[in-house]
Amino acid sequence: MKSETPRSDDPLGRILGYCVALVAILGISAGLYGYYSGEHSKRVQNTFEFFKEFRTEGVLGKYQALIDRYNEKADFIKNLMVQHRENVQERDRLVLESIQALIAKADGLEEFSAVLLFFDQLAACVENSLCDNNSAVALFNLPAREFASAYGPYIVSIRDRYKNTEYGTGLFKTRALATRWSLF
Repeated sequence: MKSETPRSDDPLGRILGYCVALVAILGISAGLYGYYSGEHSKRVQNTFEFFKEFRTEGVLGKYQALIDRYNEKADFIKNLMVQHRENVQERDRLVLESIQALIAKADGLEEFSAVLLFFDQLAACVENSLCDNNSAVALFNLPAREFASAYGPYIVSIRDRYKNTEYGTGLFKTRALATRWSLF
């Protein structure tokens, strides 16, 4: 009597089993790639929505008005810093008063609050991976650095005065963003 060969010893069956396993692995990999690629596209799209808001919703106008005010007084503020470099407390007080005067102008506080709110929302979006980090760096890092260098002393004074460590956090987080390597 002939004994039958078990299927596991069948070379064709074994090859087909490997092919099925390989197709499954490739299919799962391709599916995951597609999923993560789609998620990345959504994050980039959300970041561009913030960019559109920055450009069209008046945030840029408010931002630019505040930066222009600061630039008009930049030489004066630099001179204060040079003149009072020996007396740090006096220097800081005078610089802070100068910056507060820029915000105290017509609609200054409203403009300032709108810009800070925008950066708070953007930073929360990036922090929660709803917006793309690298796109946010490319689009918003420079404006955040510029705004923080101009109005940072005022923000820090508000934080100290009212013991509110969250005030202006989004601006500083956006300023601190750095590009990072990511597959998606």
